[in-house]
Amino acid sequence: MKIAQTFFWPLRVSLRRSPLRRLWVWRRHRGLGPTDTFLACYPRSGSNWLQFLLYQSLTSLDPTFEAVRDFSPYLGRHRSAARLLPGGSRLIKTHETYQVTYPRAILLLRDPRDVVLSDYRFLRMRGDFGGNFGQFLTEFVAGRTHGFGSWRDHLDSWLNSGLAEENLHILRYEDLSRETPSRLSSVLEFLGVSSSALDLEAVCSNNTIERMRMKEELGPGAPRTRDSRYRFVNRGLVGAWSDELTPGQIEQIEKAFGARMAEFSYLPQGSEQPSWPTAPRS
Repeated sequence: MKIAQTFFWPLRVSLRRSPLRRLWVWRRHRGLGPTDTFLACYPRSGSNWLQFLLYQSLTSLDPTFEAVRDFSPYLGRHRSAARLLPGGSRLIKTHETYQVTYPRAILLLRDPRDVVLSDYRFLRMRGDFGGNFGQFLTEFVAGRTHGFGSWRDHLDSWLNSGLAEENLHILRYEDLSRETPSRLSSVLEFLGVSSSALDLEAVCSNNTIERMRMKEELGPGAPRTRDSRYRFVNRGLVGAWSDELTPGQIEQIEKAFGARMAEFSYLPQGSEQPSWPTAPRS
């Protein structure tokens, strides 16, 4: 398998940057409506967890991977999405950079130092990358691991989209992790859903990362793995990078994305000094 991964990886990278991908993206965006709301994020930023939380909040049902996928499907599978938002609108998940066909969105951010670790494990799980982590990090910083550009490119597209504040709700994964009920309430408010009658504490306790990992093992519709050493739902830790990345790897990420990281408090504002080797947890 590793030989095949090594052989096909450069081909995948080339296709992700080719005109063929632009055609593919255009096809997947057909059928969108002016009332649709998007759950947007760079890959491995916590969107599946937020989907689980929103599903139970809106339906009062216990989420499964299969049910959540039908509730807020990924872009391209949105034609059959459930119309559970006020006015009968849909919640559609996307990893794409901002498109003019996106009228409203929740933008979920996560520290890129944690994102790269989760992304590496995810692509190893799927059998899409056979190299070592150092090789992957170079590709990640250059924006070649997906067709969405780098973490900074993706974020720039949304921040420069021109969407009014009332149409773009920005949420950090770290804040959702620390203050889950209150942050979930703010997302529901943005969606036009009153949370006053909801037991958000119960919703949050039923959708912890640990419970999602159990559902991945036992429940229907969970993503399949090609490498048993990795799984779809990781630990979801905040600041795991400070234990797992070397000082040089941290420096590589912070040199590439430092300005945007500081803007969202992943680095001290105005600081030109990297946080390694004694980086605090977020």
